Amino acid sequence: MTNILFDEGSTVPVGETIGWILLEGESNNDIARQFDHGIMQAETSAAEQSGATLPFEASAPVSTASRPVASPAARREARQQGIDLATIIGTGPNGRITKVDVLQVVQLQATADHGHDSDTIEPLSSMRQAIVRHVMRSAALPQIVLYSHADASALLELRLHDKAIAFDDMIARCAAQTIVDHRYFNASFCDNAIRLHEKTNIGLAVNVEQGLVIPVLRDAATVSV
Repeated sequence: MTNILFDEGSTVPVGETIGWILLEGESNNDIARQFDHGIMQAETSAAEQSGATLPFEASAPVSTASRPVASPAARREARQQGIDLATIIGTGPNGRITKVDVLQVVQLQATADHGHDSDTIEPLSSMRQAIVRHVMRSAALPQIVLYSHADASALLELRLHDKAIAFDDMIARCAAQTIVDHRYFNASFCDNAIRLHEKTNIGLAVNVEQGLVIPVLRDAATVSV
């Protein structure tokens, strides 16, 4: 038995459940009873059972609430496995953490820990937990890498003239100016439109003793090197 949630030809958000397949003898009530709040949780159950995505491939926005949004089944599994839900990016509707997301993390940890019983385990600090969440959220965005060659003689000359100017500074300034010249690099989707951002903010990854921080150069195109 198959239940389809949308009409043919409908526009459906990426990551949304479009239906589920029941086994012989099952009904909608069999799914709904697994959760405390009705049919919306039943849709999440279908997404969990499908196992179609990995916990680090979420396309929906991640909740910024202090209490992560997760299905009841995911919360139970996380408690049993000792997993911090705050370190998981959900793949369910609106970033909801599913049971499959938790099980994927458990499997990855088991694989990483196999054969390393003598290793020292250090709990993640609040800073490192924040790093994991932000880096994984960034990885969920569309990525593109462009390789090219450029004549950097002028930059080398500038560096020889003023040792205080680092190559990172020059690259950030060039990137900021490029974004100004090509505005669609600094855009994002909103509903059925494209939002062109007025300010050019650039983040630079900086390695510190406690981990990785990414200070943001706000409106970088308006300042000098």
